[in-house]
Amino acid sequence: MSGSRRRACRSLDGLLGLIAIGAVELHPWNATVDDFEHADQLVIDLDPGEGVEWPAVIEAALRMRNLMKAEGLKPWPKLTGGKGIHVMAPLQEHLTQDAAHRYARTLVGALAEREPQHYIGTGKPPWPDPVAHQHIGE
Repeated sequence: MSGSRRRACRSLDGLLGLIAIGAVELHPWNATVDDFEHADQLVIDLDPGEGVEWPAVIEAALRMRNLMKAEGLKPWPKLTGGKGIHVMAPLQEHLTQDAAHRYARTLVGALAEREPQHYIGTGKPPWPDPVAHQHIGE
């Protein structure tokens, strides 16, 4: 990422100022501040399509969890307060952001390929972190 600039808020006053003007929507980077270039976790974002009920989102998360476990990962769910579920897992080997994103897309693609009538993998690059969006369809 040569030539790119990263900005970080390094004080509580700065963060509160950003919040006060409505400029903050937190999307944490899946890496530490000391090593932005390498992801230390994977996030699969499962979002329901139009008219999809919550039990179908839960089922998708359970299926993704099983797929990730089969890959040797140790996933857990994270409810974000939005409309879906994030299935997260730490990475034993820190991958570059691009490699982690490709890996996430591969996992989502595998789920969508198994049940194309229910799942559509729609990862929308470039994301700032390795997130693959999964829209759950009818």
